[in-house]
Amino acid sequence: MRKASDGRAPRTWAARRAASVAIAIVAAGFGFTRGVEAAQPMHFTHLGADAGLAQGGVMAIVEDSQGFLWLGTEDGLVRYDGYALRHLIRQRGVPGSLPNNWIAALASGSDGRLWIGTDGGGVAWRDPMTGRFLPLRSAAGEAAVPPEEKVRALHLDHRGHLWIATRTAGLVEVDVVTAQVRRFQHSEADGATLSDDGVLAVAEGHGGALWVATHLGVDRLDPASGRVERLGLRVAAALGASGPVQANAVLEDQHGDLWVGTDAGLAKIEAAGERVRVYRSQRDVPGTLPSDHVQALLEDDSGRLWIGTGAGLALFDRRAERFDTYRHEAADPASLPDDYVTSLYEDRAGLMWIGTKTKGVAKWNPRSWSFGHQLGGDPAGTAVTAFAEDGKETLWLGTFGAGLSAIDRRTGAARSHYRHRPNDPRSLPDDRVMAALVDHHGTLWVGTMTAGLARLDAGSHAFRTYRPDAAVAQSLPALGVMCLLEDTRGNLWVGTYGGGLARFDRASDGFRRYALADTGEEGLRSDRATALAEDPSGLLWVGTDGGGLDLLDPDTGKVVRFVHQRDDTSTLSANTVYSVHVDPRGGVWIGTRGGGLDHIIGSARRPDDIRFRNYSETDGLANDTVYGIESDSAGRLWLSTIGGLSRFEPDSGAIRNFRQSHGLQGDEFNFGAHFRSVTGQLFFGGPNGYNGFFPERLLYDEIPPPVVLTAFLKFNQPAQAPLVPEQLKSISLGYKDAVVTLEFAALDFAAPAANRYRYMLQGFDSGWVEAGAKRSVTYTNLAAGNYVFRVRAANSDGVWNEGGLSLPVTVAPAPWATWWARVGYALLAALIIYWLWSTQ
Repeated sequence: MRKASDGRAPRTWAARRAASVAIAIVAAGFGFTRGVEAAQPMHFTHLGADAGLAQGGVMAIVEDSQGFLWLGTEDGLVRYDGYALRHLIRQRGVPGSLPNNWIAALASGSDGRLWIGTDGGGVAWRDPMTGRFLPLRSAAGEAAVPPEEKVRALHLDHRGHLWIATRTAGLVEVDVVTAQVRRFQHSEADGATLSDDGVLAVAEGHGGALWVATHLGVDRLDPASGRVERLGLRVAAALGASGPVQANAVLEDQHGDLWVGTDAGLAKIEAAGERVRVYRSQRDVPGTLPSDHVQALLEDDSGRLWIGTGAGLALFDRRAERFDTYRHEAADPASLPDDYVTSLYEDRAGLMWIGTKTKGVAKWNPRSWSFGHQLGGDPAGTAVTAFAEDGKETLWLGTFGAGLSAIDRRTGAARSHYRHRPNDPRSLPDDRVMAALVDHHGTLWVGTMTAGLARLDAGSHAFRTYRPDAAVAQSLPALGVMCLLEDTRGNLWVGTYGGGLARFDRASDGFRRYALADTGEEGLRSDRATALAEDPSGLLWVGTDGGGLDLLDPDTGKVVRFVHQRDDTSTLSANTVYSVHVDPRGGVWIGTRGGGLDHIIGSARRPDDIRFRNYSETDGLANDTVYGIESDSAGRLWLSTIGGLSRFEPDSGAIRNFRQSHGLQGDEFNFGAHFRSVTGQLFFGGPNGYNGFFPERLLYDEIPPPVVLTAFLKFNQPAQAPLVPEQLKSISLGYKDAVVTLEFAALDFAAPAANRYRYMLQGFDSGWVEAGAKRSVTYTNLAAGNYVFRVRAANSDGVWNEGGLSLPVTVAPAPWATWWARVGYALLAALIIYWLWSTQ
């Protein structure tokens, strides 16, 4: 069910709406259209028992006007601030506590009030100032909904009226300003009443009419006249049912179509006519509804239709008229935690929240789709280790253990797949592909882990394999091929593991070797070549495993070696080099194992003057092991590491990191699995598939996060205050309050661990204190006086709330140090002086 208004300021809503449209556009075409066989992956973050959720059945989800997220469970109400779950339960005999622990429904008003519908305790509302829970009463002082009338849903309409769906007593309307109550119930004698008193869901249409889901179908209620039109029989007939069908969820979408989720499938009543379209689950038929039991519906701000069922979460593709299904996978901790979906919600930032029957709530960030995560060819989910592209709109994917796939860039479908067949010498020689390259002739070359170099004949789909042969001097020097490069002259270079470097001679169909034995003291330092790049002067940079970095002059065969020297920070930072990259300006960058990123300072033609400038985790890199480096169209470097993806600004040194929560296939990437397409699209592969994205099309959360005070403590105990911490407008301290702690939070839930803070107590701190991810500060023995406590926060995309939190703090002096005490001291001193003078 689409959520009620959350009181968003118009400008903020407009910004979010624009972002949502961009998300929809990018998700629809981030690099190529997804194939018809597989859904685009989603990585879910879980809030369950491990995070401190006491009960896993999440029946309702809502965000309040301040930005806190509330979860209604079968054992109490839970508030989430991005870091901690605060569990609120009924306390017998305690005024202001919850009336019942089974929270079936939630709604949030623009006035800050949170409305709570319970199963056995009626409806209560939370006072946003004091945090107390109060019963909803009519103007006559009676309970608007008696406790025995179990609440199933709440809806705040555009007028601010609260609609309460009950299990057996119909629908109740409450004007929350005047406390006037109106009840709608079924009458056998009146066909213009509700079809049944068991109401399960309520949604508002574009014209102000209400759609009411009941045990016997769906009704249309006109609030002005109070008249009801029953549509249940039409829906039941379309579903092929012999009798009424229970409606569990109802939604009118942005096109005016009415969606009804039932126990017998999903129905759509089109706005333009009388047609009812039915969607059912069909066993072993891809693209159908995962289950006929539809429990929840939501249309997000991008126009996507979400369906929560008893057997998974479905996302409806309107153009293809099919459903992509997301379920729990035992082997995937980022999958949906439970297949039984009970509730759906979209927050202000556009994050999707999915409540489940037994495993808590899952969160998904739609901006993650702009990173274009794909599962890695055929079979999906395999580790991607190499990329190449040809002029026929084909993306070649090399995998570690699943061979080679040709992907149609336009459709995302696999055109062909190549595997090793032991008895076929014309097949791919090894399913572990370490490198791939399409040369200027359009020929595909494939380097394998232990079976040599293979060349694909496009016509016959057969491979010609090159292997070492002790009897042939021009044979490939080793079976392991780690990297491939075609230079500006059209020469193919092959980096091997154990045989050094080789150059392919097309005329002889053989190789010229560049190895330790062939080049003596000035030769390659290691025979394990791991990275290759050509600089603008035509010289070749060769990265090695354990032997540092070599500079080869192809014309003379002369080699200059660069190695790490522990006592010289201007040398190579580590002797294992995983990537070498030449940027569009000719700069040379080195990715190392454990040493971070190196930038070569100086000219390759004057190697004696070369120095290395290092960037590491201390400068902000995601990790010091850098597997791949690619430049984007703006000249920025993208670094794949074992700790995420880093975007590096060469001119300023500024670094921004991205992780799985942003949509990456994982935090860890694979050696050699990086590539830039001629279109500017960047590809990085890892254990869980690959990411293919256009950096300029990535989506960020540009809305500054709200900043709130979450705790005010004295001597590590909650301070007694008339208001809840987030509503405090000032803080007053006594002279005995020697230890004061203030805790705060940025209410941005995309990746809370990546939110950043700075704070300052004006009058005490000399400037802003950069706190990083720390969200609390303790002050001791503050001098009497007036202060202002200020907090600024940035979300995980680095957008700062510069206004932030500002809270006046007053520290009262001790009684003997007050102004009136000083006046008393002065008067006493004057009296003593007068007495002494008068007695003389």
